[in-house]
Amino acid sequence: RGVSVLAMQGCIDSPTSSPTMLRLDSGADLSLLSEDFYRTLSPLPPLRKGIKVKLWQLTSTETRILGYVQTNIFVKDMAGRLLSLEVEAYVVTGMTVPILLGEDFHENYAITVKRTLDAPTTITLGDTDHVVSSTHTSRVREAMSITKHPDATRILQLRKDPIIRAAATVTIPAFSSKSVPVVGDLGVDKSWLTERSMIHLEGGSYLIVPPSLFESSNPYVPVSNPTHLPRILHAGEVLANVDSPDD
Repeated sequence: RGVSVLAMQGCIDSPTSSPTMLRLDSGADLSLLSEDFYRTLSPLPPLRKGIKVKLWQLTSTETRILGYVQTNIFVKDMAGRLLSLEVEAYVVTGMTVPILLGEDFHENYAITVKRTLDAPTTITLGDTDHVVSSTHTSRVREAMSITKHPDATRILQLRKDPIIRAAATVTIPAFSSKSVPVVGDLGVDKSWLTERSMIHLEGGSYLIVPPSLFESSNPYVPVSNPTHLPRILHAGEVLANVDSPDD
């Protein structure tokens, strides 16, 4: 079990290539392309050297960013129109998913997500009428396949701020909030600000973590359930990134 991310079906580099699941994860600052998948592309997009931004948490000697490429992904909207979207992706060793579209991609195309209880989740590109259907897929399951390399899961974060996880399994009643104990690299006698986030659960349901302040000596944060049924938050699930006003 774990936090899921949205995904849409599409093709990478060519509209005639084999369809694959394109994962969208706004928790990653950059878009990433696996080295193994990159090597299958023909013709091979030029690999550009140099990292244009600081990768705060990429510290493992067994995991490398080889450079970045500029390519396109191709998806069909719900009206059947083929869309070509430019992507700048960093080629990464040891990643088992073909591609992960990060916050840079979300911002470039002003992606908005519409979730309803009685219909599939959809993705809209900016202020256009292009709407793409999506599904949920596991972030944690894919990360677990990388954890044989120290610090490899940090690739999926690319964040300098620590994350917090649920320290216990909690049931949150419908249309209610509950204080949830959390764990993380929180230090001693520090204040922390929780970033707003959405936790995707199995079956398409979700929970919301609102912005809040808490102390490392009393690590509890509110989690809201805006749905009409009780939801279970399992111990170990990622809740949010946190930032310390003390730093």
